[in-house]
Amino acid sequence: MAVPAVRPPRPRPAHGTAQSAGRGTGGGVFLHADDELAELHLLRGAPIGQLLGRRVLGVFADLPPGRAAGLAETLDALLMSWGRTAPEVAQALGIHSQPVRKRLRRLEELFGDRLADPRFRVEALLALRTHALRANAG
Repeated sequence: MAVPAVRPPRPRPAHGTAQSAGRGTGGGVFLHADDELAELHLLRGAPIGQLLGRRVLGVFADLPPGRAAGLAETLDALLMSWGRTAPEVAQALGIHSQPVRKRLRRLEELFGDRLADPRFRVEALLALRTHALRANAG
């Protein structure tokens, strides 16, 4: 299987990672990295995170931005739910279950059987989290 070549990131000292992660914390404030390890990993693993994001979330590229955002939000709520039911996802999103049913059908069209694949579910969650963190950081 051929995979795209990704240049490994330059090694960064711990201070650089903490300094970049702590941007906006007010200069002399220390960051307790244990509380932010997943976020640091997602933000600092940019090349792999970007490839994963394009592979998983690329299906949203041709959709209008508002629709893509709603589907991404619904996908995130679906992946975080236990029962993966429309009422449960609707409750997590704070909206009525009817629009959620429509979104879930659209997600089924876009992703098919992959929604039930544990590996895809992990990759999709990582892609969604990386996308959200990068949007908030930049």
